[in-house]
Amino acid sequence: MGGHMVGNSQALGTAIARLQSGQFQAAEQILRVFVQSEPHHADAWCFLGIALGLQNQPDESVTCFRRAVELKPGSFEIQTNLGIALLKQRHWDEAQTSLRAALALKPDHVLALNALGHVLAELGQLDAALDVYRQSLRIQPNFAETYIHLGIRLREQKQLDEALRCLRQALALRPHSVEALSNLGHCLREQADLDEALSCYQQALRLRPHSAEGHNDLGIALTDVGRLEEAAAHFREALRFKPDCASALCGLGELALHGRLPLTDEEVARVPRFLASNNPSPRERASLHLLQASLLDRQGRYEEAFAHYRQSNELRHGLLKAQGQVFDVEQHHGFIEALIAAFDRSYFQRVEAFGLETDLPVFIVGMPRSGTSLVEQILASHPRVFGGGELKEIRKIASALPPAPAPGDPASAWIGSEASRSLAGQYLRRLTDLGGAAFRVTDKMFDNYLHLGLIYTLFPRARVIHCRRQALDVCFSCYTQDFRGMAFTTSLKDLGRYHRAYAKLMAHWRAVLPQPMLEVDYEELVANQETESRRLIAFCGLDWDERSLAFHANRRPVLTASRVQIRRPMYTDSVGRWKHYEPYLKPLAVALAGEDESPPKSPLPCFD
Repeated sequence: MGGHMVGNSQALGTAIARLQSGQFQAAEQILRVFVQSEPHHADAWCFLGIALGLQNQPDESVTCFRRAVELKPGSFEIQTNLGIALLKQRHWDEAQTSLRAALALKPDHVLALNALGHVLAELGQLDAALDVYRQSLRIQPNFAETYIHLGIRLREQKQLDEALRCLRQALALRPHSVEALSNLGHCLREQADLDEALSCYQQALRLRPHSAEGHNDLGIALTDVGRLEEAAAHFREALRFKPDCASALCGLGELALHGRLPLTDEEVARVPRFLASNNPSPRERASLHLLQASLLDRQGRYEEAFAHYRQSNELRHGLLKAQGQVFDVEQHHGFIEALIAAFDRSYFQRVEAFGLETDLPVFIVGMPRSGTSLVEQILASHPRVFGGGELKEIRKIASALPPAPAPGDPASAWIGSEASRSLAGQYLRRLTDLGGAAFRVTDKMFDNYLHLGLIYTLFPRARVIHCRRQALDVCFSCYTQDFRGMAFTTSLKDLGRYHRAYAKLMAHWRAVLPQPMLEVDYEELVANQETESRRLIAFCGLDWDERSLAFHANRRPVLTASRVQIRRPMYTDSVGRWKHYEPYLKPLAVALAGEDESPPKSPLPCFD
């Protein structure tokens, strides 16, 4: 009996030594024999679970950990291993149960806290996840891993400045952390600091040259800056190292669909294969459906294409809803009505002495996919204009102010003349930081159309360019894009309702603003490029420059959905595209027509 126990003890020790030396299969073989002879040995089941997990056998690994927990529920190590294994399998609720059981035994264990933070974040409980990470840092303030995870989650909540601080701290503690470098690159990219973002991705790839994720990240950033052939090479490297890298395939597809390079037959065939497998996440699956839809669209197979567009939007709608992002049409319409009531002609008469007189900013507004990126690219190709992209400053200023003033209230009840000049100065400093000595700096945040009352309060001589496009075309184009965070674009009905509210507000601005906007129709711009481009440049108070006609050669960074399209010369392919899908657009047509029982018999008016 004693010899048997000593032999088993030696066998377990040998298995652990094999695990520690990386001989996972050898360890597994020893442990399988061991648990057959000692089926109630919880630690042996746990080590077998570890060996299987290290050999990418997650289901069997979890089964072993569950058995170990049954035998020894009060073991911190076993509960933690089960929790982490369940986390890797995306079984978030069960993982949380195991990790909380582990932390009940050791409340200050940093690794278990970090794992719980990850689970809470995946469950959509971001505030709780942040609290857990911060608790972990209070226990161990120099743990780089916690700073990385905290930075990732802060970025997801768009707290980019704090996220950057966390990720820089992680790199200070662990300078060669690929995860810290990659996530710092993501943050910098979202802040449009693409030079440093590229540097981070390149450093990460040098440290891990066979990383599919690293090649994919670099491919995306190179696409942003217009280095499209290099981007394609990195996407293909990503697929070489990880044949099921859905993001890289979608990146290649984006380049191909806009005429930058052909996809190989094998790459085209991969898309339906990816969709048929269980590997892609819901986020990746949504992107793959869009890519497949676009490939079918190019073949004229519109019914099949629309089915994929619909599936993509259903997935995106579910993802956004899980994050608490839904389009509340009544709330949105109420907001629009409040703006119309507050910002009437008399309001602008009351604030005519507010703000700052300046010619620096040029605001480009309109629906997404209405040509705002194209207009900005034309302007930014002029040597005296800097393209600022989608700046969030006006949105931030608006969110920090009280609700719009009630009709007839003194403007000072909302924003005083001194405050208006201070806020205008703050915004101008941001433009100067971006544009340096440029004479004009563009801000093409599309939904600044909601804030034109504020913009003209801060800048009474503001130059505003309103981009318009045929209603069915612009809404359907939104439906076919992978917009992040725009819940209204995932439903044809919501798109129609959103457009009606937008059109109503723009008609109001047209009637009451103290300075006329320049309104540019997308269809006219692509049909008469030079004439319309000259109008744009003249509106900005600048002399004509031929470089504005070669906008597609401009290598400036672009982060919007049009980042590949604007690298092409002017084209008219997108005009009237909705007509191919007319049989499937009834919910959109009905909503655009005002929720009528049936769609209009004749085409809708072209514009708002």
